[in-house]
Amino acid sequence: MTPIAPRVPESRLDWSERRHDRPPCRRVVILGAFGGDGSVDLRGFALGIAVSAALHVFYMLVLQRGYAVGNLSTVYATARGSGPLLTVIVAVAVLGERPSPIALVGIAAILVGVIGIGFVDRNGGAAQARRGVDPAIVFGLLTGAAIAAYTLWDAHALRAWHISPGARLAASAVVVAGIALLAM
Repeated sequence: MTPIAPRVPESRLDWSERRHDRPPCRRVVILGAFGGDGSVDLRGFALGIAVSAALHVFYMLVLQRGYAVGNLSTVYATARGSGPLLTVIVAVAVLGERPSPIALVGIAAILVGVIGIGFVDRNGGAAQARRGVDPAIVFGLLTGAAIAAYTLWDAHALRAWHISPGARLAASAVVVAGIALLAM
């Protein structure tokens, strides 16, 4: 049988001193949400969540602006193609990761697809009359950069401060929703 929460070392919890007015399952859920063994760094958790939320808000703002100035098919495809591409580039150049040959083939395919959409998805009139870079591609690339930033940050925060992925997702969502409500 697979345990629901990670095993907590005996030295971390003294079950004989457990409060009887609180169900034991609550303690397990709380410990699981904050890293599983009660050793969460609350300052690191707060910093991780705050930066993640800010990057997600930036991502949403840039994406919405891209939708306002360009074709959905161009903005979204460029963002979703360039985000993983930029993530891998930073992971290789800065973090020293080494993708497999098949992963590199996949990255090349993404690059070709993103560039192809930039050339193919031009509607006849306005796009051809305009000189310069299509703003849909610019905002798609900015959105892709935001995707790469929050992906890399979230991976760092999870590893550095042993934050549970579920706790990070839930806390970031609450902070982002709070920011959205304040902006209304």
